[in-house]
Amino acid sequence: NRKMYVGNVRKVDASGVLQHYPDEMWVSQIDRFDTFPKRNRLSVTINDGDEIIALHQFADRVLQFKRNNLFIINAGQDSEFLEGKYPFMGVEFKNSAVTTEVGIIWANRHGVYMYNGSNIQNLTDNRIKTTWDSFYLEEYIGLTTQDCSQIGFDPQSKHIIILKSNNAGVGDCLIYDL
Repeated sequence: NRKMYVGNVRKVDASGVLQHYPDEMWVSQIDRFDTFPKRNRLSVTINDGDEIIALHQFADRVLQFKRNNLFIINAGQDSEFLEGKYPFMGVEFKNSAVTTEVGIIWANRHGVYMYNGSNIQNLTDNRIKTTWDSFYLEEYIGLTTQDCSQIGFDPQSKHIIILKSNNAGVGDCLIYDL
């Protein structure tokens, strides 16, 4: 609907004080992608102790990834509404999710998933579950974004590529052929 969505916003107010809104999503005015009025703030859950990590758009849905939960927001109408909340489907880092022409694909400690515009598919169960459990970096304490697992997509071959870590010492990756 010709709107911009941003999440986990930091802004400096008129007095120069930095304000942080980690669990809010702001929606721009139509065709004004740099204007976010207060009335257009969208809080799916307030003060849940979980910050927005990434936002991805596919079809007329916005997927709001927090660390622990995924929220699917229907943005196809004049106003947005929550279509679904999915526990344990969040991501630790923003580079753990990628938008592709076939849907949004993400990885977390529980598996690899794809949202195709209508439903969520688990790509690890009955395929690579045992490999995934030993592959995914479970402990993120002290790790940087560069150390974490990252996901990418090659549109020509239709391969999902998951890099265990971007750290020079850990070059393992998994390739999933769609």
